[in-house]
Amino acid sequence: MKNNRQLNLRLPPARMLALIWMIAALLVSCTISDDIDQERAKIAKKNTGDVIIGATAPWSAKQNGLWNGIEMATDEINQRGGVLTGRKLQIIKKDTHGSVADACNIANEFAQNMNMVAVISGDDFLIAPSVIYQYYGLLFLNMKNIGSEFSNQGFSLAFQTAPDAYKVGGFIARFCLHRKYESLLILHEQSNYFKSIFDACTKISEKAGISISKYSLAYTHGEHGTVLSKKFLQNLPAVANTFDAYYILGQHLGSFRLIPRILQVQGADKPIMINNLFDYKIDLDPADLKGIDILYATLFDVESTRPIVQKFVQAYKQKYKSPPDTWAAQGYDAVHAISDAIEKAKSSAPPDMAAALYAGVGADGVTGQLKFDELGSRLDLAELKIKEFKDGKYQYVYPISEPSSK
Repeated sequence: MKNNRQLNLRLPPARMLALIWMIAALLVSCTISDDIDQERAKIAKKNTGDVIIGATAPWSAKQNGLWNGIEMATDEINQRGGVLTGRKLQIIKKDTHGSVADACNIANEFAQNMNMVAVISGDDFLIAPSVIYQYYGLLFLNMKNIGSEFSNQGFSLAFQTAPDAYKVGGFIARFCLHRKYESLLILHEQSNYFKSIFDACTKISEKAGISISKYSLAYTHGEHGTVLSKKFLQNLPAVANTFDAYYILGQHLGSFRLIPRILQVQGADKPIMINNLFDYKIDLDPADLKGIDILYATLFDVESTRPIVQKFVQAYKQKYKSPPDTWAAQGYDAVHAISDAIEKAKSSAPPDMAAALYAGVGADGVTGQLKFDELGSRLDLAELKIKEFKDGKYQYVYPISEPSSK
């Protein structure tokens, strides 16, 4: 199956202009030809050496298992002989330091490595570097999903291994229906991604008869963390006790710190859902968590009875002396997705790998089957679950049944 998506940048004018200038400067600095994407594919088809893959993230700041998952999958694949006719995988690790400028400079550096065919990213900012990867013909797998702002760009070589915002919002809405929540107060960070989750959750919830609070645009993400708007704080006391549950949509730990503020107002007797697909540590004082009921969605069930998951968890614990988190599972699956695409395409050329991924023949991973739609967004939600923290313990509470995949 061939994907014919065209590059179609859809950004606000000011951001578009800044992005164009940044990317133009980087592309001009390259000493390689304008046909590098075609040259890279030709070289990959003839190459018999190592398959070179880049890995970017703010590694010095990340306190999770993303790199461990990438490393473990690479070791497994190489120990069984690599891909195709004995080609080993080689990962080049680069730290973006949480900087979009560094991410673009690294993308420029990777682009000039004609033996590199793919990049795995754990960064928050994806559009600017992905333009470079697309232009120079590198397959790009990112672990996060920033919503339609990314998937609608038309990058034929870019894939998101996390469910898109609308799927997450719909999943949360169905969970609320399952729990018989009849009213929901949503506080969401003012970004396109969280707005998309809010819109999907609102649409599906209202069809099911669940009312949604008008106090939804509660806070913005600032340089030093999340700041509650004065307007919301003024209105919250009057409405807080009229809702069955709260849903906090925010990417950074600052969003979790909204929890004590809500508890001060409504007395810790309502469930609080937080947007958290990656099992970030909830950075709150133990006293703030007493008697609290926290719920969040996760892509990975470390307690799953699926043999592929049990094998992964056991091997990970043996190697790293701790259980894997969702980031570790994501990194592990990303490397196996690339390996599987190479084997099925019988080629490490980025367009061939992308075609294999679009064809819906992705690997069965520890986070579910790695299938993608025509926009490169993750399709399978078999492993998406709700995890609950209550009475000092974590447990998976939704959905109840075990996925049918092996």
